[in-house]
Amino acid sequence: MLIATPHKMEPNDHVVITAILHGGESLVVTAEVLYEAPNSSVQGMRSYGIRFLDLPLNQRRMIRNYVSAKTLEEAELEVDEMTKAN
Repeated sequence: MLIATPHKMEPNDHVVITAILHGGESLVVTAEVLYEAPNSSVQGMRSYGIRFLDLPLNQRRMIRNYVSAKTLEEAELEVDEMTKAN
């Protein structure tokens, strides 16, 4: 997964990701930073590639359902809104 944050992170750092999915379902997972995306510093935000650690099957299903329900246009609008907010 690619995330954006104003915080500097290093490969192998562990982070806790909290997400609110459609329908109000919340998801809290631990992830490991794999890399910082090249040329990712935009408006004070940095982008990092992460991988989830020890993700239970029910949380995998939640993520899969969330991703498959989004259109590309919806995802791009959401990223634009998050960028403007920061």
